[in-house]
Amino acid sequence: MEKKQPEIVNACEEILATCAVNNLRKLTRVTTTRFNESIKSTGMRTTQMCIILAIGSAPGNALTTYAEKLCMDLSTLTRSIESLEKKGFIVLKSGKRRERLAYTTEAAEQKIIEVYPIWQKSQTNFLEDFGNENWETHLNAAANSTK
Repeated sequence: MEKKQPEIVNACEEILATCAVNNLRKLTRVTTTRFNESIKSTGMRTTQMCIILAIGSAPGNALTTYAEKLCMDLSTLTRSIESLEKKGFIVLKSGKRRERLAYTTEAAEQKIIEVYPIWQKSQTNFLEDFGNENWETHLNAAANSTK
């Protein structure tokens, strides 16, 4: 196997250590795994819950609205919503100009009630590890970057 030139190795190390994409993805993977483990007993995953929460917080909007709110690709969101619809958590209704409007069901509302205290504990643990000030900085940066 050929040994890489030092400048290539150095560039790789620098990019891996400082790259926003790499480091945010690592943080996201670790955090997602942690929260998924905490709600595993509910039969849900964090990605599913985020979609249910977005719809529950503003029911009756078009899927494009939720895709924007969640910073998700519309086709990915549509597949996820169709899965949640099959499980009885989301109802889709026709809107204007072929829009599909999303609503949560009673089953979704019960799931939110079930998940909420688990989420509170997980969020508290996360903040203890991550730091409230660090989290506030991260939230502000995320809010500013998605405007």
